[in-house]
Amino acid sequence: MNDSISIIGGTITGNKGAEAMLASAIGNLEKKGFIKFNVFSYYPKEDKKLNKKNNLFIYSSTPLYLVFILFPLSVLFSFFQKINFQYFNNIFPESILALSKSKYLYCIAGVSFIDGREKFIPFNILTLLPAIIMRVKVIKLAQAMGPFNNYLNKFFAKLILSKCFHIYCRGRSTFNNVASLLKNKKNYSLSSDLVFLYEPSFALRNYKHIEFSNILLKNNKKIIGISPSSVLAGKSNDYLNFLVDMIKELSFRNYHIVLYPNAVRASNQSHKSHNNDLLIINDLKKKLNNFKGISYVDFDIHINELLKLYEKLYLNITSRFHVMIPSLALIIPTLVIGWSHKYKEILSEFELDDFMIDYNEISIKKFIKLFSTLEKNHVLLRKLMKKKIPLQKKLASKQFEFLN
Repeated sequence: MNDSISIIGGTITGNKGAEAMLASAIGNLEKKGFIKFNVFSYYPKEDKKLNKKNNLFIYSSTPLYLVFILFPLSVLFSFFQKINFQYFNNIFPESILALSKSKYLYCIAGVSFIDGREKFIPFNILTLLPAIIMRVKVIKLAQAMGPFNNYLNKFFAKLILSKCFHIYCRGRSTFNNVASLLKNKKNYSLSSDLVFLYEPSFALRNYKHIEFSNILLKNNKKIIGISPSSVLAGKSNDYLNFLVDMIKELSFRNYHIVLYPNAVRASNQSHKSHNNDLLIINDLKKKLNNFKGISYVDFDIHINELLKLYEKLYLNITSRFHVMIPSLALIIPTLVIGWSHKYKEILSEFELDDFMIDYNEISIKKFIKLFSTLEKNHVLLRKLMKKKIPLQKKLASKQFEFLN
């Protein structure tokens, strides 16, 4: 058995969702007996510094590396394989050799081949194409895909997805999208998000333990967590002001607010907005400096510490998908301000799809209406969520059952 697995689409640095998916994939694959992992990372230098696992090897999958190294050399490597000319194998970089010797390439991208994101199509293709060229089986773990109404997206999605060994669709909307695209293929199935399977022991890096009593004010107020998103701040000019109005409304209702990030860049890149929610939190801090009853987690924080924070919350409000998932897993009623079907297809499994506001339709009036409904039905919703969790964990586990 080849015990080497390659993984692309996840990172240890930056987005906590990408880190949680990567940790969940590796943790569950280790339970199946795999002992060596090659991670192709968007942030290879930063991830190498943070990685604490001896059986995890980091390689680059930056756009430049994909275009100028992985893709062209995979073509050359494949040509040498076809003519059985292995003498020059040692001229290839370790990244090519590691990928070529892998039993599978697992893609754990959160989203791919989605209409409206055509500029990401080359990246969606190039993350998988080197493995396909070198005849390494590609498995797309649970992620959102489609719709495929755009001709360009539809053409390339069908071309690449039809060559995957298996595709796990993260929710019924994605399953229906993929089914409409690959009508006669049987290489896809319904699943749920990897992070429903996350365990604290899966941590990939060392981290600082947080004493939340030093952050959260000592009062008897119920705590509401708010995780803003730099992605939505870039999509909507109204987003920041909406968050300010929302926080003021919650403060007037006598709730304690804690603002925290789900994506943080390394200190030498802290000025960059991509995958960096701290910039949004700092902006909110400036706008809300006269308001009391607000705590700010304005520093990097590990997933495991975030889970401890979630357990203290009465309710969570987020624009980050992988804040929503652990919140649901911990039976915390969650209100989402989102931008794609990826949120609703999971929320609908909990009968909570009405508790999402599309970023194009944000208004404080709409928020107050949804929040009041959630507040009124808090106990009932928690009971409902508790009943729904086992099925989501079972669906997520299916991604690893074929390895038995």
